[in-house]
Amino acid sequence: MKKKWIIKLSDVPQNCTVEKYILNSTDIRTHILNLGSSSKPDYLSATLNFDCNELLNEVRESLKQYGSFYFNYKGRVSQFTSYLSTALTWNPQSIDSLSNDPHQSSLGSSKYSAGNSSDYENIEAEKNSYADTYSFNKRTPISEVGLLNNLLNSFERTIIRSRISVIKANEIESTNIKYLWHQDESIFINLRINIPVQSSENYVIQFLDEVDSVAKISEIELVPGKAYVYDTQKYHRPFCKKISNLDRINIICGVSPWFDYHSESNSWHSNEFYGEVHPFDMFQEGHISPLISK
Repeated sequence: MKKKWIIKLSDVPQNCTVEKYILNSTDIRTHILNLGSSSKPDYLSATLNFDCNELLNEVRESLKQYGSFYFNYKGRVSQFTSYLSTALTWNPQSIDSLSNDPHQSSLGSSKYSAGNSSDYENIEAEKNSYADTYSFNKRTPISEVGLLNNLLNSFERTIIRSRISVIKANEIESTNIKYLWHQDESIFINLRINIPVQSSENYVIQFLDEVDSVAKISEIELVPGKAYVYDTQKYHRPFCKKISNLDRINIICGVSPWFDYHSESNSWHSNEFYGEVHPFDMFQEGHISPLISK
């Protein structure tokens, strides 16, 4: 029988993030190596069984009410100001929050620069810092409104750092060759479910690979009515292929696939999928949300 892991937050030292503690204190690395070596595509899509038109209308109104914000690091706004976000989760105990507004507090750091804030494997990060992804698990007010609340309540895995993100229309910078390239955590730590609610053929997700020592860019279009997952450890970005007169609005919902948070004991517990089911399979088989399935 596979060992059941229980990670108490009180056992995580201050100089360590929760996910790093899990990586270093359990056998998760072995399972990541085993399942990560299986043949999987770079991305998968599934049907979102939900009223997407009404969801879009509600999200638009909620963004007007709660606001959208630039990413901000060490008091400096991101160089790309066409990209705005509103947090769906936050950490009230954050030690480097930018704002008391839950919808802005997770969108950057007062300590880290933009260049190193997403280097989750190597950054010297603390518990409750910006890099402590698992600590962003309290829902913000916007996430508890109407259909968005219904959608997020359907998730059966713990929702961690998540947001609504907008690429503003008619912005030349969103077509820049350097626009928003980045890497994120492993999908075994944070599986990001990307749900487009307003888009067009102009907007894509691009991936940067090296093939025979030559850089190669591939891309996928994210279509409303579907949900997507992709390998977020690859260099990737949202991109506008040509100037668009339509805002792109996406819900980017991060979940912990193999550990579930138990608020009553303030601890993370490995679940029945731990080391057994690849996060992509969990996504397609409805184990993230029964509203999302192939």
